[in-house]
Amino acid sequence: MKKYKFQNKILVTNMVVLLCVVTFCFLLFAFYYIGENNRQFRENAGRTADSVGNILENSFFFADNTAIQTGNNPYIKDVLNKLYYDTDKSNYFSHEHTEANSILQYLYPYLVKKDLLYRICFYNENGDFLACGSSVTLKGVQNYVSEQRVDSVIALLAGNKGVSTNLVYTEDVLQNTKFRTDGYIAIVRSVRDSNIRDGLPLGYLEVHLSLNGIKEQITPLLGSGNAEILYHGRTILEIGEEREDTGAFVVTKDMADGFQIRLASHNENGRRVVFVTILVLLMIASLIMISMVLVQRKVVTRITKPLITLFDMVQTTDLDDVSRLEEAHSIDEIQELQQSFHHMMESLQESIEETITMRTEKINAQMLALQAQLDPHFIHNTLAIISSLADEGENQKAKDVSNMLSSMIHYSSDYTKQDTTLNQEIDNIVSYLKLVKYRYEEDFIYEIGVEEGCEEIQIPKYMIQPLVENAIRHSLNKADFPWKIEVSCYKRGGKWYIRVSDNGAGIEPCRIEEIKKRLMEINDASMDELVKNLKIGGFSLMNILIRLYIHYKDGMEFDIFRNRDNGTTVMIGGVIE
Repeated sequence: MKKYKFQNKILVTNMVVLLCVVTFCFLLFAFYYIGENNRQFRENAGRTADSVGNILENSFFFADNTAIQTGNNPYIKDVLNKLYYDTDKSNYFSHEHTEANSILQYLYPYLVKKDLLYRICFYNENGDFLACGSSVTLKGVQNYVSEQRVDSVIALLAGNKGVSTNLVYTEDVLQNTKFRTDGYIAIVRSVRDSNIRDGLPLGYLEVHLSLNGIKEQITPLLGSGNAEILYHGRTILEIGEEREDTGAFVVTKDMADGFQIRLASHNENGRRVVFVTILVLLMIASLIMISMVLVQRKVVTRITKPLITLFDMVQTTDLDDVSRLEEAHSIDEIQELQQSFHHMMESLQESIEETITMRTEKINAQMLALQAQLDPHFIHNTLAIISSLADEGENQKAKDVSNMLSSMIHYSSDYTKQDTTLNQEIDNIVSYLKLVKYRYEEDFIYEIGVEEGCEEIQIPKYMIQPLVENAIRHSLNKADFPWKIEVSCYKRGGKWYIRVSDNGAGIEPCRIEEIKKRLMEINDASMDELVKNLKIGGFSLMNILIRLYIHYKDGMEFDIFRNRDNGTTVMIGGVIE
């Protein structure tokens, strides 16, 4: 099958537009999908950070509540009250095992959550120390109840209005250096001799939260992420493996007492899902593109079939520039069609102009022939008048009649133009009416009225005389003397008007209907038919109407009617140019 350039252009253009649309939709959906996935991931990371924060808050609450309950135990208060006044600086519980066991039996039930509560211990400023839970060493205890450390605990409690404070140890300082386990968070409260805040401080009770226990509770929430717990900007616990991932989303959550959670989430599964989804969408978009290209090819082939047929017809048409067009390989078939039709339109325009010129010349020749005609009977009668005046010795009158006849012949035989001024047309009809007056003398009366400002209006030549001749021949000849003709000229609404009235027999109604019917036929006739109906040598009213219509088309005016006191009035008119 022959390939046409314009088909390829249409296909390529459609494919480019379709590719842009599909690419735009694909990118729009991809950005939306990735953004929505990231938004959900950030929301999940925020919820995870909230859950981690809740675990810490619940752990702190549980430890602080344990410290309050154990610190308010009457037995423990009594023991600490007794030791407060004891001046012995040795550890009382190191040799009073019975009393120590009694206190430990009370403390053991609080260590039910062993993975979370690491140890419960209390001590005073005299060096007495007792711990329940993870083991301790003598050296560790001595350092723990040293005067310097106890003073720092007292200062921290004073800064916190004596209620409670937190101490953080990244490793267990109460154990041997060699066997130290993970650190802990110590919730410290003072044990007072009364339940009021300003009571006498008998000693200090600490509940140790295991960092490892906190880690075990948080780890299941992190998934592939990692977290850090900081205390006053210092990392005290790291959960999960630290990875160098620039795409990690970090959430920071501030908590009370200087604690902070920093959570780094890794959206590996989300990225994998997004990648697979976009890959599937890309494959679908590719299939859509291939399908649309095939459909476009079939549609373009069907739509352009008439153009191809037209192009082949133009190729086989014998035009001057077709051979040159076939050699122009740089243009496509549409451009060739455009150039071919341009050439055809130029040829058609030339043919139309030639036809119009021929028809115009034909119409002009017909008009000039009509313009040149004079009623031979009128000329014969005028010559007879001249002869009679000469016989009677009325030489001046004979000269005047001859001059008027000469003027009329000169006016009708002037072929230089088809239009004239209304003033010149009136001069011609005045000469004609005077000649009629010479023949009928007192039996013929005429009146001419021209409205001011109408003298220079351009009208078709030889309009009024045929109307006057028709009035004499068809109306006055059938009536008794005296005969009277009135000619009036005026303008209204951008048009000129000429009225010719007589006092003759008057036109019959049936004749009026016949004339108006013929006028409708003139409006529907072609130019050739109008020219054909122009009668040379005749003085038909239809000649005047045809000439008016050729000149003014729908802008012409015409009316004819019978006067009340007999006679006929004819009115013609046209647009003032």
